[in-house]
Amino acid sequence: MNATRPTLHRDHRRRSREIFDRATKLLVGGVNSPVRAFNSVGGEPLIIERGEGQYLYDADGNQLLDYGAA
Repeated sequence: MNATRPTLHRDHRRRSREIFDRATKLLVGGVNSPVRAFNSVGGEPLIIERGEGQYLYDADGNQLLDYGAA
């Protein structure tokens, strides 16, 4: 499998943003832990749908290399 870079355009995280927006209506800070609340640190969390080998795939279909091997 060849690693591909995500296409970086305005909507490359659209679905992730929609999921996070829904989560903020259900969970304080949009996550299940106050330690990871993104409102206090800024930015948006990655919404990971699956992992395969050394790769993670986000909700928008972007392929990411899992350097942390978590």
